[in-house]
Amino acid sequence: MLAAAAVVGVVFFRSGSVPAACAASSPPSVQVRFLLVGDADDPAVRGWQSAFALEGVPYERVGAGAIPRLRLVAPDGTAEFAATVVANSVTLTKKEDARLSTYEQRFGLRRIVAIATASSGPVHVPVDETPLSGRTGQLTAAGKALFAYLRGPVPIDGATGRPQTLGPGATSLVSLDGKSLLTEWRRTDGVEELLMGVRTSPHLVHELLLAPGMIAWALRGAVPGSWQPYFDVEVDDILLPSFTWIEATKSSGYASGVLNPTTLGEFTVRMTPADLAAAAAWERRQHFTLDMGLNGFGLGYDCDSLARAVTSDASDFRWFNHTYQHLNFDGLSR
Repeated sequence: MLAAAAVVGVVFFRSGSVPAACAASSPPSVQVRFLLVGDADDPAVRGWQSAFALEGVPYERVGAGAIPRLRLVAPDGTAEFAATVVANSVTLTKKEDARLSTYEQRFGLRRIVAIATASSGPVHVPVDETPLSGRTGQLTAAGKALFAYLRGPVPIDGATGRPQTLGPGATSLVSLDGKSLLTEWRRTDGVEELLMGVRTSPHLVHELLLAPGMIAWALRGAVPGSWQPYFDVEVDDILLPSFTWIEATKSSGYASGVLNPTTLGEFTVRMTPADLAAAAAWERRQHFTLDMGLNGFGLGYDCDSLARAVTSDASDFRWFNHTYQHLNFDGLSR
């Protein structure tokens, strides 16, 4: 993903339709990167920075005041940005919005508004924000087409918002109680926009679910990075015994000595070959693979039954090196 992010700034795609009279000429080229407009400490801006990083999509963040001086078109006619995300409806002044929209019209580019705070055209935005955390948005038919990778509803996590009331000419992608949390519409100047009705910040569930589809929408499917949700379980210290609780001293056995097979004492527990076989059987039932952290010091000087089971059943799991001696570095200097 990092490699993709590093080189993708030189990737171009063709944008817009070609008039019949100019059919022999090439359509304009556009760099595949986002323009992110807003203050660095704005939670919505940080949320989108996180989303771009997760998907490996390059971007440039600028404050709104930089728009009048920002180079939007290279000397060779290439558009510097393929799409825009602005922090909210009032991020841009009329003059800044006019310059950006003229650029978007020229190259047929799309815009995302991270939170719609003002009504526009057929989209009515309430003045006050509403707590939405714990609520659940529903994908509309249009939303299911855009977010085809989602299998169910969209839970709202830790956010407020301004659910929108829509008139003709606007399409809801995510709805909540008959109102819209994400709206697609075409402005009077021809620029296509996505208007979010729920706030975002890094790592919120709804941000993680919706951002990949919104990025794909803004780039008309020409996404240079990749996005794959994943989940793994790393099991620590295979072969090492674990200290148990000593009720008489109200402490764990860890306080009784050094982590050494010859000095562990009696208050320890260690997995057995049967435990290992049970874990492998669980994996097969669940179609899931555990990541096992192997600690060699637990082997001691004897290849016992657990060590033999780990060796013979190694292909049942994924393995990573968790060091040999398991030294405690807490007391070391920097």
